Amino acid sequence: MNFVDIFNIALTEAKYKEPEALATSLDDTMDGLGIDSLDCVLLGSILADIFGIAEEKADEMPMTTLAELEAYINKHKTRDAESKEAVLSVIA
Repeated sequence: MNFVDIFNIALTEAKYKEPEALATSLDDTMDGLGIDSLDCVLLGSILADIFGIAEEKADEMPMTTLAELEAYINKHKTRDAESKEAVLSVIA
């Protein structure tokens, strides 16, 4: 499962409804997707749960572009998200 797909699942969960725009590439920005600071906090928490990132590292996630976010997660993750079902089971 690619990072953009995982991000979109987490984004939908963080916004508790279908978001205005879903990410299409790693070049997408949080501002460009209409993600505000509160959504970033929720999204960071969900992504930390999905990838097993420690809370102190989760608070430092760069919420600018998906590429920067993916690089940070790859550096600090303790598990992979292999399927949509696996992602949903962590955040359910």
